[in-house]
Amino acid sequence: MLSSHGGLTVDFLRWLNEELLEADIDEVVAAVNDASQNYLWNDESPLWLRPQNRTVNAFRNDTYTQVVGHTPAEKIFEKDGIISTDVFSTYRDGTQIGESAMIVIDSETGKYEKIKVPGELGYRIETVSAIDE
Repeated sequence: MLSSHGGLTVDFLRWLNEELLEADIDEVVAAVNDASQNYLWNDESPLWLRPQNRTVNAFRNDTYTQVVGHTPAEKIFEKDGIISTDVFSTYRDGTQIGESAMIVIDSETGKYEKIKVPGELGYRIETVSAIDE
């Protein structure tokens, strides 16, 4: 299992250093963590990727299930080997965007179970005014 904010792709690693495509996973993770701003402040980086909106070639999706947040979703879902879990974000008025759920994942098998979280989350904006006496 790999966890990141946005997701790790073959294209990003090829851009960072093509040799990483065949490297040990610890070396890959270290290289990504040590990458400069020039690489990370990019829409294709593991920080800002939005795999929910298009097809991506997830890094070693035959070996690793990836779990990401970053992009609000109405439901937890899996696409291209990446599980999107950002269901607790809110609209500007504080209303929760997604379902009230989370996942429990087996880090060895990649299998996961969605668990409902009771109640509605989010916050409400209220206007309070003071009256002069």
